[in-house]
Amino acid sequence: MLSTIRNKEEVLKVRGEVVPLVRMNEIFILNNSDTKLWDSVVVVVQSEYGKFGIVVDALLGQQQVVIKSLGKRFKDCKGVSGAAIMGNGEVGLILDINGIRELAFNN
Repeated sequence: MLSTIRNKEEVLKVRGEVVPLVRMNEIFILNNSDTKLWDSVVVVVQSEYGKFGIVVDALLGQQQVVIKSLGKRFKDCKGVSGAAIMGNGEVGLILDINGIRELAFNN
């Protein structure tokens, strides 16, 4: 069950618990995503500050990867903790849950 608090903050009721939502397209300013919430997937995660839901367009699968550091140039990039070379040769970013929560709720 989806609700809005203070005309802005979205929350989802999951198993009797109210979980705040974070839209990834808003955090990373992706204007190309026009997926409606009812067509999206919510991934509920647990950070050191509590649970929250990450709204994504789709889940593409699960892989075991080796995480590589992004180096000194990207050390202050909140929300991203590293990268991995995917099976098809593309680079996938590894998300930092605590960084995403900070970007979403501490602005």
